[in-house]
Amino acid sequence: MNAEQTVREFMAAVTADIAAAADYMDDDFSVTGMAPAPIDKQAFLALHGDFNRAMPDRRFILSEVRSQGKTVIALVGMRGIHSGVLNVPIPGVDPVEPTHIQVDLPPSPMTFTLHEGKVAAIDAAPPPGGGLFGLLDQLGVKMPG
Repeated sequence: MNAEQTVREFMAAVTADIAAAADYMDDDFSVTGMAPAPIDKQAFLALHGDFNRAMPDRRFILSEVRSQGKTVIALVGMRGIHSGVLNVPIPGVDPVEPTHIQVDLPPSPMTFTLHEGKVAAIDAAPPPGGGLFGLLDQLGVKMPG
């Protein structure tokens, strides 16, 4: 499987079967750019498991995908209906009861780095209105402070 196929299948698995997504991830997996500190493999799986329960129909939309060796660059948007309780990984933010709002996040530039055929790192740069804060804004969640 080439790098682009690996990334596409990984992103599909993240929303469909979080246990299967783990099989696409390097043990030293990390995500940067989405939170103040890097997110490791276990935290990523837990976070997306929570998102899957809160938005069981959510899907990532990949566009402008291009490969450069072991690196894949793509724009990644997300769409889904908030139909379950969302546990927010931000201190001071209570779980968000279902709003039944259709969330449609704008594409975020993401760079995926592969190591031995597995996703080892994701570097993301969410635009205004994107990422976790964009999702919370669309759901009407007020941030503490």
